[in-house]
Amino acid sequence: MVKITVEYLNMAVVVLNSNKILLKNMKHILLIISTLLITFNAIAQEPILGLIAKVEKDKVVLRWMPLDYKTWRNGNEKGYKLYRRTLYKNGIKNDTARFEIITPKVVKPLPQSSWEQFSRNNKFAKVAGKSLYEEKPTTDTISHDLNFAIAMQMSCMTQGIAKAMGLMYEDKNLVQGERYQYALMIDEKFTAFVEVNPTMITRLIPPDNLFGNFADSTFFMRWRVTDALMQTAFIVERSDDGGVNFKSIDINPTLISQEPDSLGQVFGTKSDKLPQFYQYYYYRVRAVTPFGELSEPSNILQVYGFRDRLPMPRLKSTILKKEVVLNWTFPDSLSRDIRGFEILRSKKLGEKYERLNAKILNRNIRTFVDSIPMNESYYRVAVINWVGKEQSSYPEFVQMDDTTPPQKPIFTYYKASQKGVVTLNWTPNKESDLLGYSVFMSNSKKTEFSLLTRNITKDTVFKDTLSLELLNKNIYYTLVAYDKRLNASIHSDTIIVKRPDILPPASPNFTNYTLTDSTIYLTWENSPSEDVIRTLLLRKADTDTSFTILGRFSVQDSINYFLDTKALQKHKYEYRLVVFDDSGLSNKEVCKINLSLFDEGFKPKIKDVTIMTDIKRREISFNWKYDHPDLEQFIIYRKKGKDGYLSTFKYLPKNFHSFVEKDVVYDLPYSYSIMATFKDGSESKLTDPINAIIPKPKE
Repeated sequence: MVKITVEYLNMAVVVLNSNKILLKNMKHILLIISTLLITFNAIAQEPILGLIAKVEKDKVVLRWMPLDYKTWRNGNEKGYKLYRRTLYKNGIKNDTARFEIITPKVVKPLPQSSWEQFSRNNKFAKVAGKSLYEEKPTTDTISHDLNFAIAMQMSCMTQGIAKAMGLMYEDKNLVQGERYQYALMIDEKFTAFVEVNPTMITRLIPPDNLFGNFADSTFFMRWRVTDALMQTAFIVERSDDGGVNFKSIDINPTLISQEPDSLGQVFGTKSDKLPQFYQYYYYRVRAVTPFGELSEPSNILQVYGFRDRLPMPRLKSTILKKEVVLNWTFPDSLSRDIRGFEILRSKKLGEKYERLNAKILNRNIRTFVDSIPMNESYYRVAVINWVGKEQSSYPEFVQMDDTTPPQKPIFTYYKASQKGVVTLNWTPNKESDLLGYSVFMSNSKKTEFSLLTRNITKDTVFKDTLSLELLNKNIYYTLVAYDKRLNASIHSDTIIVKRPDILPPASPNFTNYTLTDSTIYLTWENSPSEDVIRTLLLRKADTDTSFTILGRFSVQDSINYFLDTKALQKHKYEYRLVVFDDSGLSNKEVCKINLSLFDEGFKPKIKDVTIMTDIKRREISFNWKYDHPDLEQFIIYRKKGKDGYLSTFKYLPKNFHSFVEKDVVYDLPYSYSIMATFKDGSESKLTDPINAIIPKPKE
């Protein structure tokens, strides 16, 4: 097969200049034939013929195609023979079946004398006839291959052409329950084979993934070729009546014009200029198969035609009192081509524009009034076409006369640190022409405020440093905002900042304690200082490196006691009380006490033991809950019968919290107790007796 290159395509156009019908689509033909040759080559046993089959209700249609010029000419001269053998009969495979000829005579193209009548009303048949009988004698390989490619493409246009060219045969002699293998013979050699199950009707797969976009009155379409072997050309159809009736948009079929992409997919393309605007049109694509039939249609696309090339509106502004009046020009003759207008405004060039109109303005309107304008802003008017896309005017700058001061500023945070640094924070004003702020301070309500900021500041945070040697407890601040025309706001509300407190609060004192084997109860007397806001109770064990907070108590709670239930045996604990005042100072004098749990030699005994009996299985089961960081194992003691005695029965790892005794003797009382042992050798107390008896079931 000839390798198709750009030079080859250009030469082909010159060689076949006489074929005016196909000259326009010459490159397309070569590309589709290239795809067909590659596909047929993949299925043929020998690279000279490709054979495919299509199953219909009562027949098998066989279609073949030579894969090179020499084979085509040889077949035209000597003809083809078709053979068939039965591979399966009623589901049973026949490995010894022999091929039998099914063509009564050799299949060859119609004689030249018959083509004139046959091609009288069929332009594709005319081209096919010329390729068969009017080829000029030449040794030019490129000319031969190009003529061959055109002939193969024409054979796919209709079944009649394929039959007339000797490239199709219908087998109607089918037997129910049989499956066949067909063989194609040329030069007394089998060159192509295909297996057929006559019960499986062939479905002509439609192209898929049809999509498109509309621009400049033209609809551009693209679709995926779903079967390169069965889809040799395409018919693009359009409906002007809401998708009821479809007609082809072109006299000639559309051929593939693209090479496969990186994924091996092939796509077809087509464009169509809409007959008129403001009407819905519907498009679909059908494939032309090698059998000269049309496939099922693809998905349907709907497109609405509209004018998408619109002129830019021109905008002018006028200031009337405190409003901005916007006027623009746009051709009245194009009003039906738009949905309407939108008015856009921005604080600065390059920033996002906001829409001022609540809904789209009527297409006949040419005026808009901004009743709440900014002091400085940029305006644009946008014309909206029928799919919502906008075409905007150039920006129009507007500056208002301004005598209105900013709103009164509002403080949001104010506090002095222990080192005397005051931090003030306030909410930013929302005026677009805001210049900044001035901060004022006074040491007394009765004295005049003094200016702290030498220059107007744009920040919303200000820091001031106080003297810690003054005795007055409070400092007073206020704030004024200015716009760019130096219009001043009224003063903010005066805020009071407490001067830093450098005296720590007085220490609290422990007053009493009570010890048990599992709890430590503490009481204390709170700090007498008036500015204390909270008290912390801390604890550190002799094995800890730092203190843990046991409780936080506010001054409003007035709590002066605590029960520590998490203390452990054989540990020493140091408890401390720390208080903080409203300035963050804590007591310097340490308030502490050292205590340990009362140790009687035993750990707490196991509680929450549940017991169950199963009469049928003769089982006694019980489980319990117990947790301790130094736990080592559990020991189960058992007493069996009234006269028995309690003795060691089982040792269980610490992660076991249940036990089942099987094969229990009926009507015999059982009694259990559980003890926990620990890594330091200590033990818990034995649980109270756990009694159970399983009565013998009645027969």
